[in-house]
Amino acid sequence: MRSPFGEKCHFFSGHIIAILAAILFPVFARAREKARQGSCLSNVKQIALGALMYVQDYDERFLGYGQGSYTVNPWVFWPHQLQPYIKNWQVYGCPSSNYAGTTMSYHGVSYPQRPTYALTNTLWRSSIKLASVARPAEKYMCFDSNHPALGDVRAILTATACGHWSCGNMVRDTHEWMVPHNGGANIGFCDGHAKWQSGSTIYDNYGWKLNPTAK
Repeated sequence: MRSPFGEKCHFFSGHIIAILAAILFPVFARAREKARQGSCLSNVKQIALGALMYVQDYDERFLGYGQGSYTVNPWVFWPHQLQPYIKNWQVYGCPSSNYAGTTMSYHGVSYPQRPTYALTNTLWRSSIKLASVARPAEKYMCFDSNHPALGDVRAILTATACGHWSCGNMVRDTHEWMVPHNGGANIGFCDGHAKWQSGSTIYDNYGWKLNPTAK
C-alpha cells in the first residue's frame, strides 16, 4: 500500500522545482546575455580603435568609400577598409545577433562574417578630418546595427529587427526599443572608448551625438 505522504512529497517537490526554475532561468538568461554583451563591447572597442588607426594612416581622415558606391558595384566600404587593422572577421559579429556566424554578399562584395555593427554615416561617407570632430569623447563612431550600411539612430534602436523605424513596431513613438543587450546597445566613441548605453540614453539628443562636427 502506497503512503499518501510519499505522493504528497513528490507533489511538493515537483512544485518547488518548478518555482525555482521560474526564478532562476531568467537570472541565468540575463547572466548569459551579460557575457555576450561584454564580448560585443570588446568588438565595438576593436572596431573603434581600428578606425582610428586607419585615420592615422590616411592623412587624419575618416574612411569615405573605398571603391564603388551604392549604385556602382563592387561597393567596398568600411568593414573591408578596416580589416587590415582588425585582422579578424569574427570581430564584426555580435554574439547576441541572429547573424553571428553567418556570411553575406552585398553589392558585389563578400563578407566572411555578416557585420552586425555600423559606423556613423558621416564618418564613412564623407572622409571628414579627425580634427573636425567636436567633443570626440561624446560623439558616436560605431555601434550595434542590423546592417553595416545603416549608420543612424534607427540602426541602433532597431538593431535586432531591420534598421527601420517600423519593423512591426513604431519604436520611435512607443520607445519599445529593439536593442540587443539588456535594454540597450554598445557604442564606440570617436576618441576610441566604448560603453553600453540604454535605448533611452541613445535616443536622447541623438542628432547631436551622430553629427561629428556639431559643437
